[in-house]
Amino acid sequence: MQLVSDAENSRNLLMQSQSANAAFIKNQPESTWGKILSGATPEKINARMNELRESLCAINMVSLAEAIAYQEMGETEAAKVSLEYYAKFI
Repeated sequence: MQLVSDAENSRNLLMQSQSANAAFIKNQPESTWGKILSGATPEKINARMNELRESLCAINMVSLAEAIAYQEMGETEAAKVSLEYYAKFI
């Protein structure tokens, strides 16, 4: 049960990080002048994109571990709810 709890906590923190990185990228100006005057550097944007990719892999692994733990405990419905929660986030 501790594994499930730790996995859920980790996944929630990773999801928060994903949301923050996605918001940062989404809020970058699209016009050339906006990019020049107030946009982040391409390096910073690329770093955030890499964080998104790495974090998504970690969320996938944690979600799988949580679902497997629920299955091993015979909690099929809880595993389903957990995966649905993740699906809504995606």
